[in-house]
Amino acid sequence: MLLLQVMKLRNLTSPLPRLLLAVALFLSMAVAQSLFSSVKAIANTESVYVTGRINQMHIFRESDQSFTSTINASAATGQFNGIVASNDGSMVWRTSLGEAKVYGFSTVTDTLVRTYSAPGDVRAIQISPDDQYLYASNLAGAIWKIRTSDGVNVLTIASGSGTYGMGISSTGEFLYVPNNSTNVVAKVRTSDGVTVATVSTGAGAGTRWVNVRNGFVVATNYSTHKVSIIDESTFTELGQVTTGTNPIGMAFNTAGTIAYVAAERSNRVEVIDLVSRTLTRSVAVGNRPWGIAVNGAGTRVYAGTYMTNSMYVISTSTWTYSTVSIPSDQSMTIAIADAPATVPTTSTTTTTTTTTTTTTTTTTTTTTTTVPPATTTTTAPTTSTAAPTTTTVAASTTTVASAPTSTVAASQTTAAPVVTNPVVAPAGSTENVAPATTVASRGATVPTVAATTTTVAPTTTTTTVPAPDAPAASPGEAGATVDGEEVETSVERSDNALVVSAADVTATIYGTNAAGERIALDADGNLQLETGDSVVVEASGYEPGSEVEIWLRSTPVQLGVRTVDATGAVSGRFAVPSSVEKGDHRVILSGVTADGSDSVIGVGLRIGAYEKESGLNKWVIILPLVLATILALVIPTTARRRKRANG
Repeated sequence: MLLLQVMKLRNLTSPLPRLLLAVALFLSMAVAQSLFSSVKAIANTESVYVTGRINQMHIFRESDQSFTSTINASAATGQFNGIVASNDGSMVWRTSLGEAKVYGFSTVTDTLVRTYSAPGDVRAIQISPDDQYLYASNLAGAIWKIRTSDGVNVLTIASGSGTYGMGISSTGEFLYVPNNSTNVVAKVRTSDGVTVATVSTGAGAGTRWVNVRNGFVVATNYSTHKVSIIDESTFTELGQVTTGTNPIGMAFNTAGTIAYVAAERSNRVEVIDLVSRTLTRSVAVGNRPWGIAVNGAGTRVYAGTYMTNSMYVISTSTWTYSTVSIPSDQSMTIAIADAPATVPTTSTTTTTTTTTTTTTTTTTTTTTTTVPPATTTTTAPTTSTAAPTTTTVAASTTTVASAPTSTVAASQTTAAPVVTNPVVAPAGSTENVAPATTVASRGATVPTVAATTTTVAPTTTTTTVPAPDAPAASPGEAGATVDGEEVETSVERSDNALVVSAADVTATIYGTNAAGERIALDADGNLQLETGDSVVVEASGYEPGSEVEIWLRSTPVQLGVRTVDATGAVSGRFAVPSSVEKGDHRVILSGVTADGSDSVIGVGLRIGAYEKESGLNKWVIILPLVLATILALVIPTTARRRKRANG
């Protein structure tokens, strides 16, 4: 229709109507684009699932902020408590503490589809990154590892107490569990339930809720009114942030740079910058907030409360809240799921529980300890031969070194801790190997070994990491290469972010200010930052477990390196270095895609304000355009009139 109107412009004999019609068409196109954007926003499938104090779950549509339905699914005493959405968005799981059950709901049909047994007084719930296992915990410290395909408890873990929330690593290898009584956060291996490390949160902390994102393990300390921020890689506490009274539930923004914490008795939600470890804002809400959830765009924070029949909705642009009434129920915890259009096909991952009957064919253990001068003590070989079974484990498969023993001379009072990594020679190797510590069997005599002190000069190694090459990209534009070859790249703008797609990788780039608020794109749709701001990167399509380097150039500066999670996603927030000069720059992502290709993406942005042009410069540009437009409209009409006049 618009094209037809444009074509008709040629038939008008007066330039003024043609000019007016051109303006009208421009306005119509702008309105159509606005309407199209509105339709896209309404098409959002994200839904908010709110647990109640009684046997209900309420479904709230995120796009138009209205409740759509309520599900009654359990006994009247089945108070809901914990809730979690599956990573593929197709399911929502919640606990029922009065019934010792876990219920699973389809987000496509909004119906109850699974009912599984759980430990008594079950509260917290977490799901593995591959959606294969649920972890359900009660206040006494029993955690069940429940297989989602059939509801079987495959492992019972004894860890934590007073647990209301647990975190899980991006690989699913570790759970992070609070202990209300011992005031620690435990790092628990999910394969066997062994606690491999703990971090103290302080005397009387009353730690109750833990979550993890973007390399930060965060714990709320209910009794000391603080939040512990722990580095996931080193599992050491980076620091604590003081909050309002009794912090309890928490949730993160998508990038994992901001934590939203419910300060229950202060009646507010705290906004904490995890990078700078500072409380940037406190938002007052109604009575005793509890569970927290954040929508995918980071524009709204939802807080549940079990004191009123309502839920609180916080806008992160205005930092004001509204109260949404819940029919005949209270709220507790909240999960947000982006439901798929159809129910995913159940890939029954036939978990062939290879009950590894570990035939410990204990090989001949001949241990030799060499003491200078060449004094060799040989322990008699002990051979344990187990009856042969189906599974054969090679003798060289697993080598477990005994814990290193520290020997301190009698005159010493303090010994520096020494960490010894065992050196294991490859099978068949004839190389010399550092002597292992021989632990004598009960009743045997251990030879005395003279203490030897070795002083090694410290070695300083400097490694220069080369910056990846990336195609040139002006602000608002992007370029990419795959295995060194340039590929087609698209850029869209959504929620004040640049969304870049190149081959199998999609990256969302946006900025935040010191308060953690998202920075609006400028009038041209470009990302413009200042020193003190941060650039946030959220990307997917990479090889799980690999690393993605994030750079800023033209003068190359490595902002950081992030490990890709089990879903192929990576994210991070990086402060704009103060040393960066003002001007046009590129954010560069360099990593390995899911199919093993080397991908480099460059996204253009501006650091520092654009210099203002003088009025004269503007008119030098505008006047020729105006004159060209007038001439294009007037000259053809004048020519036609002269032609008709000349007959």
